[in-house]
Amino acid sequence: MSAFFERRRTDICTFDGCDSKDKPKLKHNFGLLFKKINNRFTQIQNQNLKKNDVSYQQGALLMYLSHVTDHEVSQKEISEVLNIKHTSVIGLLERLEEKGLIERSVKPENKRYRVITLTEKGKKTVSDIRVCICQTEQKIVGSMTEEEQDLLEMLLNKIYANIETVIQTTEQEERKKEC
Repeated sequence: MSAFFERRRTDICTFDGCDSKDKPKLKHNFGLLFKKINNRFTQIQNQNLKKNDVSYQQGALLMYLSHVTDHEVSQKEISEVLNIKHTSVIGLLERLEEKGLIERSVKPENKRYRVITLTEKGKKTVSDIRVCICQTEQKIVGSMTEEEQDLLEMLLNKIYANIETVIQTTEQEERKKEC
């Protein structure tokens, strides 16, 4: 663990401004660690994907488009899958369209609905991206056994599900307050 993380743990976890009588202390600061891992992972992937002239976020979108074959992908779906705002999706799609990696078309029966598809150039780029991302992920978890990797995936999925539950509960509580 880095010295920064160790040094800051007590500063972040003491809840000095908390109204609670007990002033809870956290044994771990997972949020900061997740943030740091995400930042570094994104940084590594962006560096590795430069040769394909795409960012990690653009690559993730292209890979998603390549996996979905059972329905047409909309901008709204992309927003939900990548967990980004609709306005960010529009900018992301514009850049990918300028690079010739995707096409956006309007559905005749609903002019507001845009269908996103990969171009042939986009399909080739996805193959390169997939190799690049897989190689990087293998380097990151390469020192772990297969069992450790499976456990890590299970725990991360569990954490993600818990976060989704917290978000839903918070949103429900906020809606109740509005009534």
